[in-house]
Amino acid sequence: MEEGKNYSDEEGENEDIIPEDPDVLGHNLIKSSANGDLKEVQSLLKRKADPNFTDKKSWTPLMWASSQGHTEIVKLLLDKNGKVIMNDSMEKASNNHTPLHWSSFNGHLHVVWVLIKQGLDPNDIDKFGNNCVHHAVAGGRKDILETLLALGVHTDHKNSRGHMPSHLTSDEAIKDMIQGAYKAKKCKKCLSVFDIRNTKHLCQVCKKYYCTNCKILSWVFINYDSVEEERPVLRCLDCQTLVDQAEYQLQEAIDSNSYTKLSTLIEKVVNENINVDVKILYKARREVERLKAEIDINAFIGTLQYVENYKTIQKSVHVLSQMLDDCTKIGIKIDQKIIDKIHKETKRLLSERNLRHQISIISLSDGCPELVKTIEELIKIAEENEVSLNYITKAREITEKMREVIDSHAILRKFLDYPIREYPDLTPIDPKKKPNPAEEAKKRKKEPKIQIPSWAEELPALIKQVDALEQILKKSQKLEIPNTFIDQAKENIARMKKEIKYRQMEEEEARLAAEKKQSDKNKKK
Repeated sequence: MEEGKNYSDEEGENEDIIPEDPDVLGHNLIKSSANGDLKEVQSLLKRKADPNFTDKKSWTPLMWASSQGHTEIVKLLLDKNGKVIMNDSMEKASNNHTPLHWSSFNGHLHVVWVLIKQGLDPNDIDKFGNNCVHHAVAGGRKDILETLLALGVHTDHKNSRGHMPSHLTSDEAIKDMIQGAYKAKKCKKCLSVFDIRNTKHLCQVCKKYYCTNCKILSWVFINYDSVEEERPVLRCLDCQTLVDQAEYQLQEAIDSNSYTKLSTLIEKVVNENINVDVKILYKARREVERLKAEIDINAFIGTLQYVENYKTIQKSVHVLSQMLDDCTKIGIKIDQKIIDKIHKETKRLLSERNLRHQISIISLSDGCPELVKTIEELIKIAEENEVSLNYITKAREITEKMREVIDSHAILRKFLDYPIREYPDLTPIDPKKKPNPAEEAKKRKKEPKIQIPSWAEELPALIKQVDALEQILKKSQKLEIPNTFIDQAKENIARMKKEIKYRQMEEEEARLAAEKKQSDKNKKK
């Protein structure tokens, strides 16, 4: 091994590749072309198979593919310069048939179009003097015959046996087509006489015959997803104008975003059999589908502005989502504004459903701060999503009632926790009667000592709590307060009122005692 020499996998790529036998490759290409094996044809051509290889019949791969109707193989072989007309040396074996002859006879319309677009002449004749019209008629192919009549192929040509195309069929429809061509002597528009130089062409729309100057040949797409324009269509000038107008109107209707206008125009095009471009017609139909879907979505959303039973809301949301999914599955691109509307409506419906569900399953007696907080959060979400004010108002009313019930329980709890004492005779103090200190002292000795809760240290605070609970009890029926609670509350309100009265008298006694003390001081001075 030499020093400094680098080896890599690339060395293997430089090794000589053993060439395959050309005859084997050629025969395999013939077989694959006849059988329609596109992948194998591609492989053989990549391995240098000769696209012009001929078999014992002097048929090339193109001849076999054309006769069997394998369009994609035909296009591939033409791209590889496959011969389309037999050489003179092959004439005896092939009878000078061309791929176009065989595809016309066997009824392979798409192949016929491809070959004609590639330059094959449908007026070429075989050894027996038959042109493509003879072959199409003999094969009973009306669609191919129409294409040939449109392209101006001679229908009165006699073969070497003196037969015209009409002699080769018993099909009455085909005979009528041939007779129609025979009888056409002048151009329908300019009235010029048809002859060898001024060929007649069938308008494929109105089915009348026109001269070269009064017709237009267009290559159009076969299907909406076609990449190349491979279909020849011949129209007279008037029919071409009609098609042009229809296509312009279709495009204008598509741009208008009007379902009624576009659907009406499509119906007209179909009913009047106006042969517009398939891509424009497909686009128009898809646009109608989109507009119809958007109309249906908007209509469904309209039915959801008021939902009587909130339990159906989730199903409605599912239907709305399904409508959008169905459009996506079939490739309908819904306008973003409609999509945004669906999402907005979904949020509104779900927030409405959650709020209505919550307020339907609770009772006021279940009220607690946590539940009030939950409902308030649902109210906030409902407001953000523009839920009907009726439901929001109802929810607010319930939370207010719950707060009052919660407050009533809290106040009663305070009253129950308030120490109990024995109250002496609470006869009001007569301000005209001089107090007897000895007697008052005797009373105070009998009074129990209690610890007043901090919240009630100020008498007005106690009075306020009593008033609040009394006000709540006045709404007991509306607040669904149970009788047991009412009885207990009333009992404790009465006790608190005694407490208030007692403390008021204490405060009054203290005030009078303070005044007496001050008066005594003044007398001593």
